[in-house]
Amino acid sequence: MDIMIFNEPNLLNLPPKKFEKDYLVFGYLGRISREKNIVDMLFLIDFLNNQNNKKCKLIIQGDGDISYLEDLELLIDKLNLKNFVEFNRNFINPLQTHFFYERVDVFLVTSTSEGGPMTALEAVAGGCCVLGYNIGAMQARFGSFPYVVNHNFDMLCHSTLSFLNLSKYEKQSIVKEFRDFYKLELSNSTKAFKLSQLFK
Repeated sequence: MDIMIFNEPNLLNLPPKKFEKDYLVFGYLGRISREKNIVDMLFLIDFLNNQNNKKCKLIIQGDGDISYLEDLELLIDKLNLKNFVEFNRNFINPLQTHFFYERVDVFLVTSTSEGGPMTALEAVAGGCCVLGYNIGAMQARFGSFPYVVNHNFDMLCHSTLSFLNLSKYEKQSIVKEFRDFYKLELSNSTKAFKLSQLFK
């Protein structure tokens, strides 16, 4: 059984992603801490922008370890990513997370340890693509989809670049299938039904 997503109605009501811009917006929502491995997100944006001329953006939303934040800011300067990374340290109410996912095309999960994460479920419900590592429940939830579950940084770079190079229609098709899968297999109603079966 999995956790319920309290903001699910608002997330499912977000319009489908159009992928009509010439760049994608990547995002992370959660606690800023070293086990979340945000460093790899920055190196990914460096790989896409500075090595492959994609000019993607990254939104990091959350608060936490001040010393880690300072390390991340130094790395952003070193990689010349200041124009491509946005830090928002404001708390988002769990019932308002759809405002974050509305701005994001791809949600990143690069943690070194993880239980879920719940945010990956929220991102899929909100119509985002999810890319990340084989951590927590990522393989069990999303292992049947291309590009999503990666075993190392090089594989993540390859998967992300492959996704970016798809046509907008191919991207739209993937995230639609992703969202439909969520509704069928991972939604609150599905979880409630499965739970009810345990008590029969």
